[in-house]
Amino acid sequence: MKKRVYGFGITDIQNVTLDYRQHYILWKHLLERCFSEKYHERYPTAKAFSIEEEWLTFSNFKDWMEQQNWNKNYINKNIIYKNCKHYSKDTCLFVPKHLNTLFTFPDIKGKDLPIGVYHSKDKKWYISRITKFGKTYTIGRYKTVNLALKEYNKEKIKYIEELIQTIYDRKVINALHNYCEKYLK
Repeated sequence: MKKRVYGFGITDIQNVTLDYRQHYILWKHLLERCFSEKYHERYPTAKAFSIEEEWLTFSNFKDWMEQQNWNKNYINKNIIYKNCKHYSKDTCLFVPKHLNTLFTFPDIKGKDLPIGVYHSKDKKWYISRITKFGKTYTIGRYKTVNLALKEYNKEKIKYIEELIQTIYDRKVINALHNYCEKYLK
């Protein structure tokens, strides 16, 4: 019996050639995020991650990936469903890096504030910040968490609308519009 990848993954393609190397690396990383105790020690929120049973077999994941716009893009599970913890063909899509980072939520121990909101150094204000095209901008400072989050969400919607103009994948565009409607307004 073959050794399973992270105890669960089945590599059913004998020679992962250069043609499938990127597929295999991504598949293995998803399994690591879902099943590796070492990874979970470093990123505790990943303990809740799961993966579609069909994707435990490499060829199934590879076949799905081949049908996607994956080249030079990153897999994302947080656009279709906010804070999604499950990797599946219904929850994942491939997006450019600058878009992926907009939906990546840092695993910061002790951070009890919403994404995009931070305490000022003196803890008297709540600061809203957003990262656009790799550069972080301060939106403003506010007396309450809710005001800071409201302004962050407004800026995030503007940025997403700007990004939509650069995307040609209809599935990604629809997911972004739905995300803004569901979670940011």
